[in-house]
Amino acid sequence: TVRTVSRAEAAGLGVRAPEEAGDTIRIVEAEGFDRQPCGGTHPRNTSEVGVVVVVGQERYKGGTRVRFVCGDRALAAFHQRQAIVDETSAVLSSSPESLPDAARRLRESAAESDRRWRALLERALEAEGARLADAALPADPTVVVSSFDGYAPADLRALAGHVVARRSCLALLGSRHEGRAHLVFARSPGRTEDVAVLLKASLAVLGGKGGGRADLAQGGGDVVELLDDA
Repeated sequence: TVRTVSRAEAAGLGVRAPEEAGDTIRIVEAEGFDRQPCGGTHPRNTSEVGVVVVVGQERYKGGTRVRFVCGDRALAAFHQRQAIVDETSAVLSSSPESLPDAARRLRESAAESDRRWRALLERALEAEGARLADAALPADPTVVVSSFDGYAPADLRALAGHVVARRSCLALLGSRHEGRAHLVFARSPGRTEDVAVLLKASLAVLGGKGGGRADLAQGGGDVVELLDDA
């Protein structure tokens, strides 16, 4: 039921209306369930609402916020979701009922591929580190300097670790990756050179920033074309 009462009458019914509602309060009541002041649009009965589709829920201020759509919007939401299901079914060559299992298999396969890729990458970095270390001329300190294309900073750091583990040396490595120049400087255990100091000087060439410890430091900058100079 919907009725309009004075603010005093609303208070007498236990309804607290906001000040901006004025002196005339519109009350909507579901008998035996709820009574609220409201300035919105209300149907006369539930058939005017039509279909109600709950599209999500989330915790909010100690309670639960429910998101839903009604009527034509509910039908539109259903058609949209059905289109997504149909397209996903086609991509995965699976019936709608089997989509959860297909998605789980795909996720497990991707995880296994990622594990194999990481293992192969580690072996490749170890081999490349051995090649760089073995090709360096004997000196004190032996300095291994090289730059690459496409090595992410984490991969460059792993490569530097393999180099300095192979022989007593300094590894000064750089990479061009995603539009930036990256540097990783490292030293073998037992050496006393401060690679963080070396890095600081090189980063000035790249217009970048970074830092680290005396035995391992890294950073980067935007002047990619000067990576070899750095």
